Amino acid sequence: MLFLAALLLSLLTPLITASSFAIQNNCDQTLYLWSVGGTTGPQYEIAPGDRYLEKFYSDASSGGISVEISKVADGINQGAPRLVLAYNLDYPKLWYDLVPQGSSPFAGQLVDLSGDGCPEIEWVDGERPDGSTAKICWSYVDMELSLCKLDG
Repeated sequence: MLFLAALLLSLLTPLITASSFAIQNNCDQTLYLWSVGGTTGPQYEIAPGDRYLEKFYSDASSGGISVEISKVADGINQGAPRLVLAYNLDYPKLWYDLVPQGSSPFAGQLVDLSGDGCPEIEWVDGERPDGSTAKICWSYVDMELSLCKLDG
């Protein structure tokens, strides 16, 4: 009976774990971020060396979520270039992609999105490669978006 309980717990753990995107700012300036579903959330500031956590969530009215990142305060309202981390939580799957809005705010800087066992999206020069970069993984995996990623 104890074995059965342990087995059930190991099978259910991924289902009850709240996973997230960790957005790591390795840039030498503050970044500004908004989570957008059916409505636009508040502006968050990510200081150099800090990170922001976005717990995966879904929004029935929008069908997906976009986390918009700019180097300009209030950039979402000013039309400033933004990097958009787009995702759709389709339990138990997570669809995700990186898309520039306007020109890429991270041109010339390494951008990397990865998670344990998930397909990686890497922009070596901060620019989106040609073709689709949309990926899919399990929704219980924590992901990290590293901006101005440090080598090594």
